[in-house]
Amino acid sequence: MNAHLRANLWLFGLTVLSCCVLYPLTLWLIGQSIFPDRRRAV
Repeated sequence: MNAHLRANLWLFGLTVLSCCVLYPLTLWLIGQSIFPDRRRAV
């Protein structure tokens, strides 16, 4: 049971990391490289 719980928590952490950190960062970096002159309007 503990092995299953540990595996599920590990997969949950990886999913949160990839969906909430890596994916938005990747899209932001691609956007910055494609449109370097565009900045956020204040």
